[in-house]
Amino acid sequence: MNGNTSIDHSHSKLDTTANKLLNSSNISDSVRRKEGLLYKRSDHLKQWRKRYFSCENNFLKISHDSNGKNLRIIDLNNYVPSWQGKTKDKYVFYFKVRPELKVKPKSIILSSSDEGLAKDWFKFFLSVMVYYFSP
Repeated sequence: MNGNTSIDHSHSKLDTTANKLLNSSNISDSVRRKEGLLYKRSDHLKQWRKRYFSCENNFLKISHDSNGKNLRIIDLNNYVPSWQGKTKDKYVFYFKVRPELKVKPKSIILSSSDEGLAKDWFKFFLSVMVYYFSP
């Protein structure tokens, strides 16, 4: 799978989409854990790779499979989520590092070929981040 996905950084459009998705979410306040498979675009080669994701509270753990050790653990507090939408054959969303921070990776790009699955994950991330990071 080729990773030639361009990212739309027009924040007003993304913020509106994110708010609509969050408002349509039916995620309970008690549910703050999710795990499963998604595609992640590699940082260097820009290729889509299937990865296992586990998110609890504000920490996203990425590994090759459910039994594998973590390739990376990411504090979502350092990122802003954005919904990209449909590209060729995938539904894409991403996390971009907050402008005031100097952390790596600068962005984390995720996708699914299933629109419902991608939106479900994105809504989950929005609800977790709103729940834990609201002033």
